[in-house]
Amino acid sequence: MSLDRQPKTFHVSLAVSYVTARARRPRALDDLLNERGTGRPIPGEEVLSIARECAERGFTMIPSCDHVGPDGGCLGHPVEASA
Repeated sequence: MSLDRQPKTFHVSLAVSYVTARARRPRALDDLLNERGTGRPIPGEEVLSIARECAERGFTMIPSCDHVGPDGGCLGHPVEASA
């Protein structure tokens, strides 16, 4: 196993269990997530639907990027060098 010493940043992920535990009151999940492209706040009912879809895919986390591991969590992104 080799260790990668390159600095990385990680996106925050939301646990599917956190969302599904609030399934009885989906309005409490309003605006918890935003659409990536538009920034539109996502209604709680839609957040719950996303969480259920992620669970069906075997994820324990709702991914916030496209570079995810088997659990749906971000695997990290190389840090861009700044001058």
